[in-house]
Amino acid sequence: MDALLQDLRYAARQAARAPGFSLLVVGVLALGIGANTALFTLGNALLLRPRPGVADPGRLVWVAAVREGHPNPLSLPDVRDFRERVGAFSALAAFHDVEVSVSGGSGPERVRGQLVTGEYFALLGAPVALGRGLSPADDDPAAPPAAVIGHGLWRRRFAGDPAVVGREIVVNGAPLTVVGVAGPGFNGADHDLPRDVWLPMSMAARALPGRPGLPERRDAWWVSAVGRLAPGASAAQADAALAAVARQIARDDPAGHRGVTARTYSAAAGLAPGALPEVMAVAGLGFAVTGVVLLIACANVGSLLLGRAVARRREIAVRLSLGAGRARVVRQLLTESVLLSLLAGGAGLLLAAWGTELLAARVELPPMELAPDGRVLAFCVAAAFVAGALFGVVPALDATRSDVAGALRSVPSGVDPRRARLQGRFVSAQVALSLVLLAAAGLFLRSMRAETGVEPGFEATTRVLALSFDLGLQGYSEARAGAFLRTLEERAAALPGVRSVSFADRAPLAGRPVGAEAVPGPGGGRPPEGGARGLDVFLTTVRPGYFRTLGIPLARGRDFTAADAPGAPGVVVVSEGFARAAWPGEDPVGRRLTLDGAGPELMVVGVAQESLVAPAHRRALPAVYLPQLQHPGARALTLLVRAEGDARPLADALRREVAALDRDLPVYRVQTLAQYRRESASEARTGAVLVGMFGGLALLLATVGLYGAMSFAVGQRTREIGVRVALGARGADVVRLFLRRGARLAATGMAVGLVLSLAAGRLLSGILYGVSPLDLPTLASAALLLGAAALLASYLPARRATRVEPMAALRAE
Repeated sequence: MDALLQDLRYAARQAARAPGFSLLVVGVLALGIGANTALFTLGNALLLRPRPGVADPGRLVWVAAVREGHPNPLSLPDVRDFRERVGAFSALAAFHDVEVSVSGGSGPERVRGQLVTGEYFALLGAPVALGRGLSPADDDPAAPPAAVIGHGLWRRRFAGDPAVVGREIVVNGAPLTVVGVAGPGFNGADHDLPRDVWLPMSMAARALPGRPGLPERRDAWWVSAVGRLAPGASAAQADAALAAVARQIARDDPAGHRGVTARTYSAAAGLAPGALPEVMAVAGLGFAVTGVVLLIACANVGSLLLGRAVARRREIAVRLSLGAGRARVVRQLLTESVLLSLLAGGAGLLLAAWGTELLAARVELPPMELAPDGRVLAFCVAAAFVAGALFGVVPALDATRSDVAGALRSVPSGVDPRRARLQGRFVSAQVALSLVLLAAAGLFLRSMRAETGVEPGFEATTRVLALSFDLGLQGYSEARAGAFLRTLEERAAALPGVRSVSFADRAPLAGRPVGAEAVPGPGGGRPPEGGARGLDVFLTTVRPGYFRTLGIPLARGRDFTAADAPGAPGVVVVSEGFARAAWPGEDPVGRRLTLDGAGPELMVVGVAQESLVAPAHRRALPAVYLPQLQHPGARALTLLVRAEGDARPLADALRREVAALDRDLPVYRVQTLAQYRRESASEARTGAVLVGMFGGLALLLATVGLYGAMSFAVGQRTREIGVRVALGARGADVVRLFLRRGARLAATGMAVGLVLSLAAGRLLSGILYGVSPLDLPTLASAALLLGAAALLASYLPARRATRVEPMAALRAE
């Protein structure tokens, strides 16, 4: 211990003796350690940190139906059978995410919530801030309707009033009594976006209008299930019991449950069944990027330490000559490296806190506690120790191999070829790793540009405003919904500055439209038995004026009209892509198709220009448009308004018109199509920005490393430069001398980096859009940028070398 304290004191004196060098080392390492710590902070919050309101999460498991090896939701009768017949669980609960309308006390609000069975709160051990949680008694349809509200909703809507328990709120038009307020931070069994209300499963008909009898249907696979293992029971025992019960259910219901079994998945981290491998793959990619940044920083500092060892070779030689063993000197040098690295770890922890906030602001995350805890601190310290040893061991071993006698006699002039080669390898390694990150950043940037550059096929401008609402949440009948839409259309069209109005079951790019299989028929008749091939399509229902409002041209035929009403012949508008696939080289107008191979024939009356109905990076499918007047089942709708100019000022007026028709109907996602377009590429943009930041950081570190190496070379060759200048060498000759060395180091690194970049590109191919992982322009651009930075980093020290005075250089030693 005394020797360690002695080493630490001496290391601190050495750091204070060269403050500029120490600050440079600490700053470079802090960037690498901070990047890794920021990413670990997110992973720690998502996977390792206890979730508020969930007791003993290690005993929680998901129960899922398994088809063809993949987890799926369950039916509620299946959950009841598992609860009653599997003894490995002390409790088993089902839940389903819903979006509901909450009103009462203030204006209506659309919130996220869950339908849960009565065991849910007790199973999770979820504490409540006020009142009680839901209980099995609340599942009885005859019980008074109850609700537990989230802590955030209580603060936001009820101003934290402790008298809220027992008050009535209106959910989807039905009065419910608030029986409890969830504890702070509680968000349910899984990691997800914030939830504001929990309803008993007996409210399923009200929370999910249009799906009658859902809780009793064994063929409806819609709920998730979470269970708590009984004391002494294992997940393997639960799996065996679940499989046995699943076989019995399959014997009783062979048509619906053939090939279906059930098993458990760990719910400790709150990730959905089967989601852990995907999360780990993303985390692995993130740590690969930040790990490369840390390696570049270590190589950078290793190169700097090699240069500093030259200035300390007399000191090291004296210590060796006085009897200090090589291992003792190496330990002292490693102590100095680790001390600097620990100081960098402290700075990196501050950078990580800032970086985590930056990531959280750019990426939509579930409620998580992101403040550093003991695990984050331990990770930061461990990263600092590893980095200190990694960058310090090679310079320490090299420094203790010095010629002791020669170093004591004088300080030899000129370059040590062995040390120069070693330092060159450090520099080339930095260049190679930097090129990998720059190339990856370029691929992400090109992918983002490819996605945002896709023509949407509609006018994605601020002249079209979308406003969404869900009539189903208020229990609207078909007749009442039709009257509401007609009146709202008339009122919206009468507003000043409005050119056209329409409705759709969703705005373009707003999530994934309903998929279907459209079976085209030859000529005007039904396709022959087994003769027509169905096409997967995106299905959207719209009202007259939709194409005009969005600015989607019709290539052939006509738009829907008021005449396309119930009782009239069924019609459809298809996209150009569907027309080409279904009837190549033929006029599609007048042709017929059926949906999912059943139902009435629909006649094609128009062909719309191809447009994006989902974000560009998703699978591109042709679109089929149905008239809402003939297919009025949709209740979640979007009002689309085209204005003569900027449509954003119309937002408040449109909200008032909706409130005038139904004051309890909440509106949401009031934004222009330009905003929808930007949001559709937000995932690609975020990836490009984050990887671009790390690529820029790598470029900076590589440039600093090469600059330091060249400055060191200039210092070593001061006498040689003086001799050259005295013999008539020009400044340009001296500059070329050092530029050639810098160019050789950069070229060696870029050659290795190109090979690594090609391998990295193949690994990234699955997440890129519209760009090849072997994109030569991207690789060439990254290499040119890095090469230019390398030349600049070499030129500045070389320029300084031309100012060496020959006589001063010759007298220096």
